[in-house]
Amino acid sequence: RNAVDWLARQPRPFTLLVDGYNVTFRLSGGPDAAARERLNEELSRFKLRAKTPVNVVVVYDSAISPEVETGAGPGGIWLRYTKLGLTADDEIRRLAAETVEPLAVVSSDREVREGSEQFGAIVIWSEALVAWIQGR
Repeated sequence: RNAVDWLARQPRPFTLLVDGYNVTFRLSGGPDAAARERLNEELSRFKLRAKTPVNVVVVYDSAISPEVETGAGPGGIWLRYTKLGLTADDEIRRLAAETVEPLAVVSSDREVREGSEQFGAIVIWSEALVAWIQGR
């Protein structure tokens, strides 16, 4: 939880990539629409509370939710559903490689964490975001 509060106090604008289902499984045990909605709303609140502008991008596996599409989410966050054949892990690592501004990634997946750190991202465990959400 402290890691998320620390992130919200960063003095420079940054991009926050969130491994959506990695967080929702820890938040509510599943990838259902209610869990996605709750996470998206909480990330919208995080964006509003941050000291500087934050580009929040939540990446979800489209294989788990084929009925939804990439687009704007609540409060100006961006919801990104992977293309068929790609995983959220693949997409997050790709975005981490392409992002030039300061970057933070939320995931507990080892490959996502290590792949993102390789490109200079600050990485926060999904459990820290869940604790922040539940502690509100």
